[in-house]
Amino acid sequence: MAAPALAIDPPQYPLEQADVFDDPATDPKPEGNPGEWFTPMDYPSAALREELEGAVGFRLIVDQNGKPSNCLITSSSGYGLLDDGACNSLMKRGKFTPATDKGGRPVVGAWNSSVRWQIPQNKIISIPPAEFWTVTYVVEEDGRVSSCKMEKAEGQAEFYDFCGQLPSFYPGTDESGEPVRKKIRVLHRVVHEDVQQ
Repeated sequence: MAAPALAIDPPQYPLEQADVFDDPATDPKPEGNPGEWFTPMDYPSAALREELEGAVGFRLIVDQNGKPSNCLITSSSGYGLLDDGACNSLMKRGKFTPATDKGGRPVVGAWNSSVRWQIPQNKIISIPPAEFWTVTYVVEEDGRVSSCKMEKAEGQAEFYDFCGQLPSFYPGTDESGEPVRKKIRVLHRVVHEDVQQ
């Protein structure tokens, strides 16, 4: 799989007792293309600024309903942000046909794979997906973001962690130039339209 990069200190996803399982007769099978579980918006701003890239090996524990219940790093990229970003995307978007036992019953299983986070080097990129989102956040007098809420999201935007990537800001000011709290509301929409011939 290839996608823009990510990164955080090695994620802590300890195995719970419920993750212990016998060898299934069949392994979990991804539904659709696993590469689509990663989007450009998953690339943390800190990783982009530092131009971090790398491959992450992982083991995903998949429950009887085909949903990921745990993510373990089996081969680190060397950057915690990249490792954590891989597990975050897999846990949010992974969908599987569950593993089965010898009787054909769904059981807990594991899926092993890897993802390479790579910053595109050329200027040819995919068109942005059709999406819509609205985010509101408060910037304090010291520039710190004190609250953030994704009010509405459609399309791929429902998977974005916008609030988790907000930096500090220069604070807003009043008429005398003194720092004041500001409530910021951001609306973003991408629409695809056919071109009439």
